[in-house]
Amino acid sequence: MKRDVKLEKFFNELNKKLFPAGVKQQSKEAQEITKLANNKLNSDESLNVLLGTSALFSISEDKSEDRIIEYIHKKTNRKLNNEEVNAIFNFITSKFFIDNKKLKVSKEQFVEGLNFWLSKCLNNDAIEESAKGLGFEIRNDEDFNKISNELFFLNMWIVVRACENEFEDENKRNKCLDILHRTVYKSLEEKERNFSDWMQILRVKYIQYNKAMETEHSATPLWVLAKLINKNLFGEFKKDINFQTTIIAQITSSMKHLKGLIKKFDVE
Repeated sequence: MKRDVKLEKFFNELNKKLFPAGVKQQSKEAQEITKLANNKLNSDESLNVLLGTSALFSISEDKSEDRIIEYIHKKTNRKLNNEEVNAIFNFITSKFFIDNKKLKVSKEQFVEGLNFWLSKCLNNDAIEESAKGLGFEIRNDEDFNKISNELFFLNMWIVVRACENEFEDENKRNKCLDILHRTVYKSLEEKERNFSDWMQILRVKYIQYNKAMETEHSATPLWVLAKLINKNLFGEFKKDINFQTTIIAQITSSMKHLKGLIKKFDVE
């Protein structure tokens, strides 16, 4: 199944959770948005704002008011004034604070959410942006492969560790992670190894990362992990405070976001 089809399936399932009453609920809420926009939006425009903003606020790491409001401005082609946009923002986001019920999803649906998060971290643009922020120069394919592989291992480890921290049911967690690893493996364009050998490589990396996190450090164990990644990329430890602090910030932010995302779901 192609990635765009998978993402479409993921958002369809997300909409079912955000709007359990289906089309009727969406239509009713879209009508309310039309009213808040003082009829400057037609029904289709209001529905698009509702669906897009709800999805963004639900799964996005950055839920800041400024970002969501700017999104609504762009989504409505800046036809609305600040008062109208603020009213729509409050209307759409309020239910996320009023209704704290978790979204019930299957293990497969939960994995689609994790896979979607990975896809945002590991596309070419994201990799190049990370490389630039870390001061890692991509001069050729070898450099690109080196940092893309390290970021792949790191983000897979972050997903696994977040699940280990947040899942109360260990058996359910392990089943989800097994599905995730098999899903990711199937999506690889070139499979140089069988699944078992590929998993063994991941386990070795996970052990390295976990060992680093178990090392005592005066500041944070994340410094030791950042140092390991530093060595993996540059061949030897590069004394660069920017690299260390940037990768630590990225790991911390990703872990926090993933834990929050996991808490939203009740995996069946």
